[in-house]
Amino acid sequence: MCDLTPSVLKYTWVQVRLTNTLDRMIVYHFTQAKNLPSIEEYGLLPGLTPYQDISDFKVVSLTNRPCSEGLGIIRGEILVEGQDPEFPSAAQHYPEGVSKNTNGTRIVRMFDQSEAMIVLDIERDSRMLSHQQLFDRLLTRDLMRGRDAAELDYWNAAIIHSASYPFGIQHLSDERIEYERIKIIEGNFTDHSNNWFFHTEKIPYENVVDIHYKQISGEYS
Repeated sequence: MCDLTPSVLKYTWVQVRLTNTLDRMIVYHFTQAKNLPSIEEYGLLPGLTPYQDISDFKVVSLTNRPCSEGLGIIRGEILVEGQDPEFPSAAQHYPEGVSKNTNGTRIVRMFDQSEAMIVLDIERDSRMLSHQQLFDRLLTRDLMRGRDAAELDYWNAAIIHSASYPFGIQHLSDERIEYERIKIIEGNFTDHSNNWFFHTEKIPYENVVDIHYKQISGEYS
């Protein structure tokens, strides 16, 4: 469920209807608030893709949904030892976030990559790739050559699957991982990869039409 106030939703969808044409579209980029001054000065710079483990190809990650769910980003979660199965992995990768709560139980308090939602008016051209277009582009690279169709489908499904588990899949059984990835290949798994977009070049700050900030309630305004 998207954490948007009615006023933001009204603005967002009116703007989308007015802007989304064959030539332009409204998209969203989520980031930490501390990154905004740099974005204002330099624009949105290409960074690592969902395929960062196998490719250094860099893009700006975007979505056409005004919602941070299903993007594979960390959203300020507080994970409790012995309660949340993702705790061991998060504590290992982000030891600076480990502390103890009032009853002495260890927790990991994560940073929030969805503190700010940047609304962008972007030109539709060859620089704007869907998730499938990005994957197809990587097929031409040496790392992807020589693989059969079934292997490529599974590899793509693994990337989509990872977005549902931003803290990793170490806590999942092999059987569950296999089951969910097969469901993705079959088109029977709920994910938002069809809403992912990737821009292959720097996006100037002039393309920013609004910025919304996450409130304590989790809503944006």
